[in-house]
Amino acid sequence: MTGHLVLSTLHTHDAPSTISRLIDIGIPSYLVASQLVGVIAQRLVRCLCTKCKEPTPTPIEDLILLKIPPQTAEGINFFQARGCAHCRQTGYQGRTGIYELMQLTPPLREIITAESPEQEFRSAALAMGMVGLRGAGFQKVRDGITSISELARVIEVEEPLQTYCQKCAKPITIDFLACPHCATLVTHRCRFCGKSLQPDWVVCPY
Repeated sequence: MTGHLVLSTLHTHDAPSTISRLIDIGIPSYLVASQLVGVIAQRLVRCLCTKCKEPTPTPIEDLILLKIPPQTAEGINFFQARGCAHCRQTGYQGRTGIYELMQLTPPLREIITAESPEQEFRSAALAMGMVGLRGAGFQKVRDGITSISELARVIEVEEPLQTYCQKCAKPITIDFLACPHCATLVTHRCRFCGKSLQPDWVVCPY
């Protein structure tokens, strides 16, 4: 408010939770909406040892735990920690950060001012292009930097169930009827049997 850029830390589960926390500690919602520039949530994950990491079959259990639709994992080479003298038998060496960057846009500021539920705010942020901690972490898994079991260890899954647009590959909430990024219609049918799937299902029961 006085022209100074203030950087501060706050303990929350994710970036959108910061809004509720600031309001809970007594800052009026209209001030949060007008003065907050952005929020970055971060987690540290261990990096797989480059000397001994080895391929592993698709870890369906971890995908379900992280609420990642198994079809999203098609074509991905997953790796696991094996352990060697180079990494002192841990399978990991070093750490890297995964980040969730939430930038305040005019529509999000209006939601804050209206004091809408936190889940509504998070859904709106994701629809406007924010990549959640889970999505950012899963990209590290896709790149072979870390394992999905390590991601499951550090991520608390509270965000809405997400999938990826088949055309532009951007993350979308699974109950969307169309991708907000490229306007492609989203279909919820099993790629193998063709039967309709409910939006909150992570595997085809047929």
